Amino acid sequence: MERKILLVAHGDLDGIISAVLLIEKICHKKNIGQDEMLNQLRIKFAQPFHLEKVEIPTTIEEIYVVDIGINNQDPFQTEDFIRKTGTKLIRWYDHHQGWLAFLSKMPGEVRDKFVIDENALACASIINTSNELTKDAIAADTREIELSKTGQLIIQAIKSNRGDDSIKMFAVMYLLGDERWQDLLEESASRYREVQLPATLKLVEQNCRIENGIAIVDVRNATEPFDRALLSAMAKKLSPKKTVIILRKGGRGEEIDIFTSLAIDLMEIFGLSGGGHSNRISIPAITWSQDGAIRRLKEAISKITP
Repeated sequence: MERKILLVAHGDLDGIISAVLLIEKICHKKNIGQDEMLNQLRIKFAQPFHLEKVEIPTTIEEIYVVDIGINNQDPFQTEDFIRKTGTKLIRWYDHHQGWLAFLSKMPGEVRDKFVIDENALACASIINTSNELTKDAIAADTREIELSKTGQLIIQAIKSNRGDDSIKMFAVMYLLGDERWQDLLEESASRYREVQLPATLKLVEQNCRIENGIAIVDVRNATEPFDRALLSAMAKKLSPKKTVIILRKGGRGEEIDIFTSLAIDLMEIFGLSGGGHSNRISIPAITWSQDGAIRRLKEAISKITP
């Protein structure tokens, strides 16, 4: 059977859960079973910065997108992808900031295909607020509440090898009720606990310093894979200002990650147009020097804290 439906999803836990909830939603709407739906479905996991790599086969008739924000470094790339989907785009669900201004420039027939709630704690909560899985999507995205055992299994499995989309696909199938994939997910999660977890603990212990109440962690010379979310959470506990700066090497060269629990808008402070969250951002070091970013952050924090 030809794959006629393309689902583009962010490869994190919220994106995976959003994909699962949307598959269930489409099955209900089309009145078809999951097996029939999956036979028609092609899932592509993507990042907002790499939408140009998403191919749309000629056999595709319907396109859905979940948990993909605007590329805030190159919004035209996002615009190009929307144009590329054409009339095949059915729905685009997301909760990242910047969409309302971005879509205001689009024709009405394009805007109508977007289901955006910039106040939603996770994309999954836009698709189905009552599903138990949505709680894990929110926990993963806010990093303020505990994950369930299932959520921990999935997030550890996908973090064991972020470049392996087959693990993400196993997670989708497992969350759809196919327990045959549990052992493979357990194996991947075990690798995470053996490699990424101890490497992350070591980085916090050896590379974290406190400067004006801000935790700064330099991992640019890290040689082992680590868990960035866990790293930020642990460093935040050490920070009197509940704010963390991580200096690292990424796909765009050296990058600066900033996380905060304070009532400040990082998107606004650093002049980002969209595609992120008010309490956590990633910016290329080519745009902001380490010292410049730290100075700008200190100035913003000084306005609201002693």
